[in-house]
Amino acid sequence: MLIFLVAAAWLLAVGALAQNGLLVVLSAFALAGALGSSTGYWHASYDLMVREATVTIVVFGLLGAIASYLSIQVLREPYTQLARLFALIALLWVNFGFWVGSLWGDYPLEAWIAPDVMPPPYSKEAWDALQAWKGQALFISRNVFSVVWALALAGIGAWGAMHSRRGTVNMAATFGGLHFYTQWFERLRATPEMVIAAGVIAVAVAFALWRYNQRQAPTVPET
Repeated sequence: MLIFLVAAAWLLAVGALAQNGLLVVLSAFALAGALGSSTGYWHASYDLMVREATVTIVVFGLLGAIASYLSIQVLREPYTQLARLFALIALLWVNFGFWVGSLWGDYPLEAWIAPDVMPPPYSKEAWDALQAWKGQALFISRNVFSVVWALALAGIGAWGAMHSRRGTVNMAATFGGLHFYTQWFERLRATPEMVIAAGVIAVAVAFALWRYNQRQAPTVPET
């Protein structure tokens, strides 16, 4: 965790000094690693792991809000754009946290304070201790994540549209689609009719988003 935090601070500092958006963006990914998130790959499969959904949402939500505020009220170019980039990537990780939480729920701080059953040998005592801890720990159900995520997406999408933040609107729309289809196929059977209906809705949403981006695209003055 300490190494990831150092890496995040170093990337953010160097990115700001060099006015390099890529390094600023990578600092958010390093911070996600400090919170226990990661990606993985094996044959023909990719995965995203968010071990602390609630913590990820809270941390990146606060950092994204601060970065957004700084970009509007405090900073000047080129730092305004750097702050907007960081806020956008923070929003990405907020959505990742909600996505995982909407599938599995979450025991906040489990990665740090729950009894550890991962290192071998895998003992029954360690497993029983983990289950006993979960019996007393706070649990946030996937239904709570699903409802709050839907409300948050609607709110952030409306805010982005009001402030001409195309990236925010597009991300809200993208994860709105992911949320909709995740819950659709998690809670309804994937019958042929359901798949067809889902496809029709996806086409309609894609067309609406395409029209929005056309209207919001900056025009190039004629010379």
